[in-house]
Amino acid sequence: MSDKAKQGLHALAQDRPDDAAAHWGDAVEAGLEAPQLLAFLGSRHFNAGRFERAAELLSRRLDAGGADRELMRYLVIALIRSGQHDRASDRLKAYFEHYPLDDGAKQLVRRWREARAEGGSEG
Repeated sequence: MSDKAKQGLHALAQDRPDDAAAHWGDAVEAGLEAPQLLAFLGSRHFNAGRFERAAELLSRRLDAGGADRELMRYLVIALIRSGQHDRASDRLKAYFEHYPLDDGAKQLVRRWREARAEGGSEG
């Protein structure tokens, strides 16, 4: 575990979640590929409305292996909200492969279609 990741754990133990997130962000930027940290940071950026950064981190997490229904949904939404419709389409197909009958997938398709209709496709 990197020093920054350890510092993040220490900050979290002291009930300083913002400091923990900053340390973990530094660790990830330095190349640490820790799936839990990528998921945490991706979700944090998503919740703050930083969809492009959220999509980057969530993509890295999912590309590291293992399907995760919620993270896949958040990734598709982040891609849609950041205008990356073609990438959203690719990730949506992967979502359907893992969860073909999921109601959440149907909602994602609707959002993707609406976003494509409003903003067109990527260049």
